[in-house]
Amino acid sequence: MGKKILILYEKMGMGHLRMAEILHDILKGDGTEFVKMAGSDLVDSSDVNAVVKIWNTFIRKNWIKAVDILLNFLARILVIPAEEAGQVRLAHDRLEKMAPDIIICTADMYSKLLGGYASEKRIPFYLFITDLSLFIDLVNPYAVHLCYFKDTAAAIRSYDFKLAYYSFPLDRSTRGAGKLKYILGYYRDFLLGAYKNSVYRDISQKLKQKNDARVEVIGPLVESRHYVKKDPLECRRRLGITNNDPVVLAASGSIGGKMLQNITRIICRSSTRKINLLAMCGNDRQVYEKISSMQEPSGPVNLMAFSYVRNFEDFLCCADCIILRPSAGIFLESLVHRVPAIALCPVTSNDRGTLGMIEKYQVGGICKKKTDLAKTLSGILDNKSEYRDNIDSLLREYPSTYEEIREKIRDLICNVADNTFC
Repeated sequence: MGKKILILYEKMGMGHLRMAEILHDILKGDGTEFVKMAGSDLVDSSDVNAVVKIWNTFIRKNWIKAVDILLNFLARILVIPAEEAGQVRLAHDRLEKMAPDIIICTADMYSKLLGGYASEKRIPFYLFITDLSLFIDLVNPYAVHLCYFKDTAAAIRSYDFKLAYYSFPLDRSTRGAGKLKYILGYYRDFLLGAYKNSVYRDISQKLKQKNDARVEVIGPLVESRHYVKKDPLECRRRLGITNNDPVVLAASGSIGGKMLQNITRIICRSSTRKINLLAMCGNDRQVYEKISSMQEPSGPVNLMAFSYVRNFEDFLCCADCIILRPSAGIFLESLVHRVPAIALCPVTSNDRGTLGMIEKYQVGGICKKKTDLAKTLSGILDNKSEYRDNIDSLLREYPSTYEEIREKIRDLICNVADNTFC
């Protein structure tokens, strides 16, 4: 292809960067030049460091509702338009110097800035949606949106492109008065008009189509190693599991946190069946040490604690169920491995899409009360084959291998980019 592709991610969790790396792997070759950059570096902002610290601290302490309101809603409504207005000139000047032929974005917050530049230059612009539910800044009238499931596609097309966020142009030529008009228009729509306009879309709701955004549904995409078939018995042996009891994973991504302690404590105290409970503590050393000390040799639960691992596919290969903080990344990996998932409430809005998928397609369970966890787990284990059949039914609509998804994305971006945006 011989073009320069800019892939923009953000240093917020692992999902954005991981997807940027997956897309790089898929698109590399043919003399293509890649620039991978964090959005915060594009606009010279250090705010993301504070945001990440706040997010991780609140999640680890399980202050879910507080961080959801603070960062997912208040920051979006009050801060985003002012930041965009203040950053547009710098962002567009730097994009001008980079001169990309194609722009791909895996992060939220930057679609307005990137879409404005791509539209001005008439170059292809792709928004890769790494969550299942979404917010207003993950949709752009000029972009081609790539998402995992048709449910997210419906959410993308439910935003009204007549709102100021979408209809008001913002570029290097926009002066102070124009920027102020854009900010006030945004506040009019989402502060004064909050009763009828929301920055958020929950895929579990029935959504009315309000735009004709270009959307491509590609199916669940995770790292290629998750699609490799492995022997579950061999994986159990490598992980040190010497019995034939069911394997249950407890995971919260790389954050770890109090949620894992709660899961482990509840299962160890209330489970009456023999299971292997593998607690994936990520980078949270404190939680790893606390969970490691919970083991009761005489109980039915064989508890095994793990810090951050690079072979999570081996754990999923031999798992019968996974109890998780329902981020899209872990949920998609569990689907690819046909592992039923139990999602714990409450959850942040960006993770609520996982609950919608679990409930709609019956691919796992939702636990709204901690006291119901052991009962929910027992139900999943007793009906594991039924849940796996449901997962198969869901995935039957989409490409089933990494190679199939790879070819679809390459066809969308490499082969169509030359004329789609002309």
